Amino acid sequence: MAPERQRATRAALLLLLLVAVLAACAPRTEVRTVEAIGTTLPVDLELVSGQTSIERFDPPGAGGRLELTVGTLARNPNEFGVRLETINYVVFLEGKSVARGAMTPDIYLEAAATAPVRFDIATSLAGQADLLKAAARAFADRPLQFKVEGTMRFATATHVYETRNKVIVVAPRWRAKRCRGRCCGSRKQTARCSCSAPTSPSFS
Repeated sequence: MAPERQRATRAALLLLLLVAVLAACAPRTEVRTVEAIGTTLPVDLELVSGQTSIERFDPPGAGGRLELTVGTLARNPNEFGVRLETINYVVFLEGKSVARGAMTPDIYLEAAATAPVRFDIATSLAGQADLLKAAARAFADRPLQFKVEGTMRFATATHVYETRNKVIVVAPRWRAKRCRGRCCGSRKQTARCSCSAPTSPSFS
């Protein structure tokens, strides 16, 4: 074999080796999507009624602070494992945005597996008379409507996916329990009042 041909062959082999090494070291591909990519589906979040409650409500005249716990169950609908990395979310009460936040569950879900994911939400309804009234009436006769919108980032062994903004948790209407104390819903109350919601909120 001529020296020139031998050098060309060696150069081609070195190039192939370099490509193989770079491919092995390449990071996971970043992909943005809202629907399935091939056979990959986004993680589902299912509301858990018994773990969803109003933890605290300071009625009008006492600050209007509202603390919610929204319990959900993350479910992997795929036939392979995925890792739920982050969730960015916005909370709506009666159709109005009241809080936003982010969390990093960083949980691995085997195929068809589930795991609990809890949203701890704290916000102030001060100056929002319609929402204060709606929250107070949730302890009486009118259920409270809420939903959570946002994006989720999850990963397979080879790719990372991020959903576009969409509703990720929704409860049509949610009725809280009357307070154990005297103060909830009382416009005359000046001190802080902690209210506890039912173990199983009712929906309608």
